[in-house]
Amino acid sequence: MKHVILDLDGTVYRGTESVSGVPQTIESLHDSGIQTTFLTNNATLSREEFVSKLYQMGIYAEPDEIFTSGTITARYLSAKFSSESVFAIGETAFYTALQEAGLEVTTDPEASDIVVVALDRDFDYETLSEALIALEKDQIPYFATNSDPTRPGENHPLPSTGSILGAIQVSADREPDQILGKPSKIAANIIQEKREIEPSEAIVVGDRLTTDIKFGKRMGTKTALVKSGGDRSYSKAVPDGPDYVLESLAKVEQVI
Repeated sequence: MKHVILDLDGTVYRGTESVSGVPQTIESLHDSGIQTTFLTNNATLSREEFVSKLYQMGIYAEPDEIFTSGTITARYLSAKFSSESVFAIGETAFYTALQEAGLEVTTDPEASDIVVVALDRDFDYETLSEALIALEKDQIPYFATNSDPTRPGENHPLPSTGSILGAIQVSADREPDQILGKPSKIAANIIQEKREIEPSEAIVVGDRLTTDIKFGKRMGTKTALVKSGGDRSYSKAVPDGPDYVLESLAKVEQVI
């Protein structure tokens, strides 16, 4: 195995605390010449902010090793809709990723050509109303960074992007045209290309069957589900289940 693709929330850390033994495991992987890529559906932080967060836990990473659903979404939209105005629901890091990719971000739903949704922890009735206005336009392209209903917190699950999508779906009677982060094939293609990964020589490690493990299956890698996050469906008997089930990322060297 030459490459390990790691989820962050629930796999490397929970909240502000690393999962026990994980910093040492990642250091050991690097010492063995195994490359790591960090892939998260959390678009509320920039790559540089994730580097800083990991560093505070004793984990060393470079910005080009980190991919978020926000950076993947920005890359995809800039390639497909470079001259369009984007009405985005999200937080500062997500807006910045879109703008750095050359996209025009508008706060006016009536002036928008595209709607894209990420996690927004200040999401409220006014924002929901603006999304409804934007989606009243016939056939306006509509995307989301991810559809995770929850995300791991330090002590309990927290609402995630899927909760916002649910509110918009009820109001606008419409689901996103595409989900661009995990587990999309779009994300898999971007990661494989940018990190020059040969799927047969890689493993995806994460805590969710519906995002991490499904992503690995679509990319064609081995997969390992860890019990440190919020997904309690550990059975390998489920359709498209993981190749391995581990107590935590700290045990990954047992399977690579």
